[in-house]
Amino acid sequence: MDILRGWGLPCVQSHRVATAAEAAALDLSGDYAVKIENAAIAHKSDAGGVALGVPAARVADEVAALLARFADDPGTEGAEIQRMAPPGGFEVIVGAVNDPVVGWAVMVGLGGLYAEVMADARFAVAPVSPAEALALLRELRGWPLLDGARGRPRLDTGALADFVARFSASVAASEGLHAIEMN
Repeated sequence: MDILRGWGLPCVQSHRVATAAEAAALDLSGDYAVKIENAAIAHKSDAGGVALGVPAARVADEVAALLARFADDPGTEGAEIQRMAPPGGFEVIVGAVNDPVVGWAVMVGLGGLYAEVMADARFAVAPVSPAEALALLRELRGWPLLDGARGRPRLDTGALADFVARFSASVAASEGLHAIEMN
């Protein structure tokens, strides 16, 4: 999140805390996702390390519960508290890897819990323009979900394409980074 903010990309409100007391000291309102901070856990939700829709008044309690649950796991550093995104959206994965042959490759695809299960992603050499990013999105099998299938509202795919383009330009200009991804 710090890297993305440093690149000037929009991110949800996020706080890292080491203790429940630190969480209790935050001035929060609304609902949050609370996630265990442990780099060794690739799929935090599968391990029981994610709580969604936690009201602000319960965040510190949820942090305490997660820290207790993962107290014996090496690498547990605390918890991340992220403001829940507004309802009605769709999770998309955006990432990049610095390939030794082609350089930076950017990825877009269906995200969230099913990113690996659906395996619906597209790749391009970075940087990409907003038009190229939109073309990648339109190549996804899940494109109809983004484009308002079955009477759902059409999502702002232009804004998503702009984000992917800005992200790809930032990674292409970065040094010391090997890979990055987000949902």
